[in-house]
Amino acid sequence: LGSELRIRWCSHLAPQSSEGRRAAMRCVWKLAEASESGVLKQAILHLFERCVAEEGHEAIRAMPKQTVPARAVLRASFVKRLLNGEVDLRSAASADVSAAQADLRHFSLLQLLCIRARSIDMQTDSASHSAHRSFLDTVDALTCEKLARRGLTRGGVPLFGDRRKLEELRAVGFHMLLVLGMKKHCESV
Repeated sequence: LGSELRIRWCSHLAPQSSEGRRAAMRCVWKLAEASESGVLKQAILHLFERCVAEEGHEAIRAMPKQTVPARAVLRASFVKRLLNGEVDLRSAASADVSAAQADLRHFSLLQLLCIRARSIDMQTDSASHSAHRSFLDTVDALTCEKLARRGLTRGGVPLFGDRRKLEELRAVGFHMLLVLGMKKHCESV
């Protein structure tokens, strides 16, 4: 991608003639001086601020309710300290990070955004940070999934059945983040 973010025009917005549709399908918009990671960073930070404004800081600290008592959130204390800002993900032990990863699915969109916003500039390319990279990959995937589920509802009722594939939901959520990030980027230029 380099320093440009390329966005393909949606085919349903294309002109009605067959020649116009073919031309529109080849059309690619370029958002100069914007990287995908930079656009996603803007989206996550903005969405986190909006969710905090709507739901409040106390919603960040609320631990998920246990639906099955035998399957408690195993690393609740670690995640709670992470959400409260008492521990930094960068300095957390790999064992704690790995153990908490399975519990991420129990947390809200706001809580996932909180974790991601606080670790937005964290570099995890090193082999010694593989647990942290895996943890953040899970946070990212669940954030996209929960964002799509939240966006694809009408009056609190999902617009899709439970059969919707997770990959599809995550792709929709990822594109929602890209669009929001592009909007924020264009506003700041």
